This record gives sequence, structure tokens and C-alpha cells, in this order.
Amino acid sequence: MTTQTKWNGDKSRELSIILERMHGLAVTRLFHSMARTMHAFDLSYSQMNALFRIFGLGPQSIASLAEGVHLSHAAASRMVDKLVRQGLVKREPNPDCRRKKDVILSPAGLEIVESVQAITAGAYEDFMAGVPENLLQDLLDLLRTIKPHLPEFLPGLRFPERQP
Repeated sequence: MTTQTKWNGDKSRELSIILERMHGLAVTRLFHSMARTMHAFDLSYSQMNALFRIFGLGPQSIASLAEGVHLSHAAASRMVDKLVRQGLVKREPNPDCRRKKDVILSPAGLEIVESVQAITAGAYEDFMAGVPENLLQDLLDLLRTIKPHLPEFLPGLRFPERQP
């Protein structure tokens, strides 16, 4: 049994500031790229969110997508119709109930999600380029140790592990 510690002191604050700075460096590039991608594909934030939910959670019903992206069932259905027309998702029969349809990513939808992930990883890689090799190794070792103790981002989310 592991015990969780809630830091209330200077270490927690300093760590939060450093992580926020690192995240800010990556997000600056990510948002610029996402805006370009969303404009190129005429995607709304809800549509981009839906692509990532399908990627992370697997096939989704219209109802679960509606709940996940905070839209009404009718609005989610229209959103999926547009994503289907754009070739970013497909509707397939639900394996447990052939009368129901699941929404899955198409290869083009998967390509969008993976491109955003690659941009994020690339941003971190670029700003870490000036860090000495021994410190990068120390950080990597520490993050590998911490990773199993981190909470799930979203219950059921199963972002595939990316290989270095």
C-alpha cells in the first residue's frame, strides 16, 4: 500500500512553476499548430475534442460523444455527420448490438491526432535540447519512476504508449 503525500510547501510551489513553464513552452507551439490544423480541416474545438476522445477511449456511441464533448445528442449527431463527410470518422455497427452504430476514427482522423501528438512531443524535445545529457537521463529515470503513481487522465482513457 502506498501513501500519498500532499505537499503544501515551497517544493510543491517551485515544482508547479517549473512544470507550468515547460508546459507553456510546449503549448505555445501546440496551439499554433492546432489552430492551423483546425482551420485547414474546418474543425471546431468540439470536433477536435471528439477525435481525441475516440482515439483515447476507442469506438464511441453518439450519446457518449455528446456527453464527453458537452453537446446535445442532436448537436453531436450533426457533428459526427460532418466528420464523416470530411472522412475523419466512420460509423460502424456496434459488435454487441447491430442496431447501434459506433463512431471510429478513419485513417485521416488518426493522422490528425497523431500529428498533434508529434508536435507536442517535438516541442518538448526542442526546448530540452539545451539540457545536458546527464540531467536528461536523471529526469528520464525520475519520470519513469513517477509514471506508475500518476492518476489516469480520464477513466478508461487508453492513449497508446508511444515509442521513443
